Amino acid sequence: MASLLPILGYSVIPVLAATTGAAATAWRKPGGRVASMVQQLAASVVFAAVTGELLPDTLHDKGEVMLVILGAAAGVTLMLLIGPSRSGSVSPSAWLL
Repeated sequence: MASLLPILGYSVIPVLAATTGAAATAWRKPGGRVASMVQQLAASVVFAAVTGELLPDTLHDKGEVMLVILGAAAGVTLMLLIGPSRSGSVSPSAWLL
């Protein structure tokens, strides 16, 4: 039971963050720019988590550091180029986010 306490302590942080975000959204709807920023933050967190999980195994098994770096850079570049072109009207600020 003692080992469960640290796990519960760490799980309180995302629960509080999600609850606060849901309450803030219920109180006031975010604008398009804020929603876009939050979505990009979430995508960055997912990208970092996947990279943190897969990168050490890939580098340990194959050792091809340059190929991993080039693949990640190509993927991010492609994502940034495709994203604004898919929306109906592209504002100049869309390329900055």
